[in-house]
Amino acid sequence: MRPIRRRDIIKGLGVGGLGVGLGTGALGSTGWAATTGASTGAASAARAVDPLPVSDPTNAGGWTLNPAFSDEFDGDELDLRKWYNFHTHWEGRSPSYFEPTNVTVGDGHAVIPFRNVNEVLNPSFEEGLTSSWDISASGARSVADGNFSPRVLRLDAGAWARQTIGTLRPGTRYRLTAYARVANGGTGVLRLADYGGRARDVALRGQNFGVVELTFLTGPDATSATVSVENTASTGSLDVTMVAIVEVRREDPPVGSYFSTGVIQSRSEAHYGYYEVRVRVADSSSTSSFWFQGSESEIDVVEAIGASTLDPSMGTKMPMNLHYFPGGWQNDQAFPVTYDTGVRLADGFHVFGLDWQADAIRFYFDGRLVRTQENLHWHEPEYLFLDSEAFLWCLAQPAAEPVPDRLCAGVAEVVVSPALERGPGDPRGPVVTS
Repeated sequence: MRPIRRRDIIKGLGVGGLGVGLGTGALGSTGWAATTGASTGAASAARAVDPLPVSDPTNAGGWTLNPAFSDEFDGDELDLRKWYNFHTHWEGRSPSYFEPTNVTVGDGHAVIPFRNVNEVLNPSFEEGLTSSWDISASGARSVADGNFSPRVLRLDAGAWARQTIGTLRPGTRYRLTAYARVANGGTGVLRLADYGGRARDVALRGQNFGVVELTFLTGPDATSATVSVENTASTGSLDVTMVAIVEVRREDPPVGSYFSTGVIQSRSEAHYGYYEVRVRVADSSSTSSFWFQGSESEIDVVEAIGASTLDPSMGTKMPMNLHYFPGGWQNDQAFPVTYDTGVRLADGFHVFGLDWQADAIRFYFDGRLVRTQENLHWHEPEYLFLDSEAFLWCLAQPAAEPVPDRLCAGVAEVVVSPALERGPGDPRGPVVTS
């Protein structure tokens, strides 16, 4: 996640509130006291009886439910007194972007979709899917990058690739983008043709990955266009990835982004207490994330990926992290730990919990303590976020072919007790640094 500048985020704060979750399908719930709908995990039954944390069903910690930090989502729209349906400082992680209208509420749950709005097939040239592209017989290959995008198309001198997109609408404005870099004297061109207008080119020259764009209007009868990339030099190489055509609307996505998703952000800052969400992780190669962030620190409770196209084993894992970045993100100190739950997270609902105290931070899965971290740095108030993103660097490139809507649903159930400290007889045990 990106650091937040506090001067940007505090402007316009309303009545505070926290919460929501991510996942595929519907979740019926009426808060802590009663729950309907499917549930996975041994701890779920406790929720229907008492308003207590799943991780502490006997209330050894003396928790009390704070209604200001709970949401049953029993209306037909997000409660904007508690939440923002946008991130106050960030558009989203490219090639995904946050769109406020994506966040919906109904039937007792909140929903965040992860949608592919790109008309180009296999935009990152994944191996095994390159049949979507017509590629020159020699000098073109899909290679691992590992830094910017897991795969790129590498074109040697004179090599090319092209694709005809047949799903466009007549008389409609679109934006064509691509990320590219050249090496050893290579130069390139991104070309658009056969869309009902004159052919257009944009040069590809930078030695570091950068995005190029051009906007075009399809002809009155045109339903297709041809996109091509070519290394026009006599030497060197051209790398291309994340080629996209997206429709230009009133609310344009950021340049180069083509996965439309959403975020829910608390209007107020959270601090020490217990925070719990019941979620169903999205069944797609995108993150389902529950996290907190302040001006120089971050707590990632879970950044799960339900169905990674490149690493299916991630579907059972609960990646956790803490970040401390005094003076800026370039000074980041990360504390990652991954817990393998042993169950496919997209197949059912699960409870992810965070017990954030002055001495230690504890992470829970379905009521089970799975990580304890001594609280070295995480003492400032932080905002709560729940979102879906495209994590390219951890081999979670979203599906290369068009995917249907991937719905993320859940309910936030949060308990806070800032004044309550863990006593020596607390059954949660001593602080153990992970």
